[in-house]
Amino acid sequence: MERSFNNRTSVIYQNPTHPKNYKIVKRRWILVPMCEYKVSVPYPKPNALNLFQMTVLRLLITGSKDDAYIAGKLCLHEDLVAFVIDELKRYQLIDDRRRVTVKGLELVRTGTESYEFKTGYVYYNYVTKTFMDTFIPDDKHNEVETGSRYDGRIKFDLGTVAAREWKNGIILNVDTSATVAPTPYDVIAICKKHNRRTRNLGFMDEETDDIKSMAEAEKEKNRGEDMDLPWEIQSVKMLGTQKDVYVATYLFMAADDVINRSKLQVCYPFGEGTSANLVECVDKLSHKKENTELKNEVLGLKDDVFGMSDAELDAVRKGHSDAEKKIKSILSDKIDNYPAVRDALLSVESSFLLVKELLEANKGSNRDIIKKNLDDYIVNNYNLLASILIYTAKEYDYFTDAQLTNHVEQNAVLLKELARKQGFVVADGRDADKFFRVKTRAVKEAANASQQQLNALFAYNLIVADHFTEHPFYKLAKNVPELVPYLSRLRDLRNDSAHPNEMPQEFKWISSYRKKNMFIAFLLLNGLQFNDDGEDEQEESSGSKEKFVKAMREAEQRCERSYKKEYFQRSGNIANQLRNLQFEILIKGENYPNRASEVFEAIFKEILSCRLLPDGIKVVKNSSKQELREELLKEMQKYGFNVSDTPFYYKDRVLATFRDYTKGTLITLFYAWYYSESMRNDGLLKELSARCPEFIKLIDEVHNNRGHSGKMDFRDKKLDFTKQHIDNAINSMLDIMFEHGVL
Repeated sequence: MERSFNNRTSVIYQNPTHPKNYKIVKRRWILVPMCEYKVSVPYPKPNALNLFQMTVLRLLITGSKDDAYIAGKLCLHEDLVAFVIDELKRYQLIDDRRRVTVKGLELVRTGTESYEFKTGYVYYNYVTKTFMDTFIPDDKHNEVETGSRYDGRIKFDLGTVAAREWKNGIILNVDTSATVAPTPYDVIAICKKHNRRTRNLGFMDEETDDIKSMAEAEKEKNRGEDMDLPWEIQSVKMLGTQKDVYVATYLFMAADDVINRSKLQVCYPFGEGTSANLVECVDKLSHKKENTELKNEVLGLKDDVFGMSDAELDAVRKGHSDAEKKIKSILSDKIDNYPAVRDALLSVESSFLLVKELLEANKGSNRDIIKKNLDDYIVNNYNLLASILIYTAKEYDYFTDAQLTNHVEQNAVLLKELARKQGFVVADGRDADKFFRVKTRAVKEAANASQQQLNALFAYNLIVADHFTEHPFYKLAKNVPELVPYLSRLRDLRNDSAHPNEMPQEFKWISSYRKKNMFIAFLLLNGLQFNDDGEDEQEESSGSKEKFVKAMREAEQRCERSYKKEYFQRSGNIANQLRNLQFEILIKGENYPNRASEVFEAIFKEILSCRLLPDGIKVVKNSSKQELREELLKEMQKYGFNVSDTPFYYKDRVLATFRDYTKGTLITLFYAWYYSESMRNDGLLKELSARCPEFIKLIDEVHNNRGHSGKMDFRDKKLDFTKQHIDNAINSMLDIMFEHGVL
């Protein structure tokens, strides 16, 4: 905070109020630094003319007319015209002889209502770097008494002398060095927006204000045109008072509706409503070092709303376990052989229950919230099918691109014929052409690409099946002949799921996707069963679903508390893996080693996408030779890593990862990254060792704990080292990746 803000800075309170549809809220007070300017403006009087009054006044300018004439011209009753004439006389806009007065002529000439000059205040917000849409008259300006000031907090009183009501506000620390003084045009624009926001009509025409800015007038003057500024702008006066102040408002979240309204909001500092700009800015500020207190307040607020008791956590763990048991009861325990499919199925199941609960509880209200969760359900189903097709492609790896061309139209013709040949029903039409119109490169890289492309994966397997008669696509076509239109629609829904008016019916129509996709998994993946009893899951209570929602959000909050949000959320894959890790910690699940490994795999793949050096393949040492391993160990220790033994690796697998890092495992990805970095001169390895000297030892621990299944009792002592150092290692990598332009 700049010197202009000090221990004597005033605190302004202008009655911020959250919207009335939020019944029970939890709040935290914040103080927003602003610059206050005192101005004088022409302001509309309360007795603004209505449409009838202004129309009759304009008619009277042409000369004195009787009531019958005016009534005939305006198609009004004579009694109404007589009443309006009396009102205009009372406002002194016409005289007794119905002649328009100077005041009336001025009102019609300017096209505005009756004005009076008011003095008041406008505000420049240092946080959003904009002028606030508010004009505070002198009689409504409220500066409150303040108390102690310490550690970025100020106590201020919202009560009376007899009954004090002290609040504790957190100061938002931002750059306040740049001051932007408003022009008269800015002041008029502020007043107009203020009236529009507060629904006070009459300041200007609501659609167009027809005000020419000073810049435009200056241009016309330079062109030799005699153009004066409108009188409204000419009448604005800056009264010379400029003062830095704190304006009090509060963060809030709904405590009575966890499922729907449980998101952070910031109250508009000048009246009822919320401020989207402040929400965004507060979110960014809370992750900066100088606003640690703000971050703690945000997290404390979320804890108040989402805090979970031990009983609730037990219910969540049981619910997570029940979902996994349900999946295994349908597809058998062999689903563990396909961890990506199993995890995608759990995501589908959780999003299904959440959307169902939202629709039942709201009956179509809160559409934006419902739509977001419906989108999640669709995306999870899309990802589930993609993971199934990836496993199929890797199991039957006989791909050749000899039949593909460089033209997507020709590829569409070829792929449609292959689909028909294998037994799929493919109708000629725009939708089918669109689905099969895919680039050759996308098909070739489908099974290994980081971006899952459903139609490319389907095309990949079609081509393999054409050369391999035992491919499961023939069984799939026999049992699900209408698969192509189903995939096409799911792809379209995933890309564009905007159906706000038909949301309940749409979900009812697609709710069966989860079972359809389980059946497709059974047909394509070896060893699975399909034991569908034809009955839907038993209804869960609203309370149990609410606990599940809390758990998902608690996992996100843990990410916010443990990692730097502005970094890890730049990569969707890293963010998802970190959330899965925190959810596993929350439920104390047995997949913690697997989740930890997946986090580092996502990080290495992200950094290798930018910093992999193919020439690093030349310096990979043969780890089977003890002298070379000792040489590698000394090299790691020279960089500054605290390591007593090098993680073992097979050289040929590391070389394969250099050629295609998307197929790498944790250890091979680590060494592909390590050898690439060792050839660079920007000192990234030294930076990492200084921040996290245990990094290499941690990677080795995670790899050893994961083993083959990736499962281990959460309380196992072997996990203690990982739990102790993993967060620091992740944050160190995220910091370095951001600093080196990877994120």
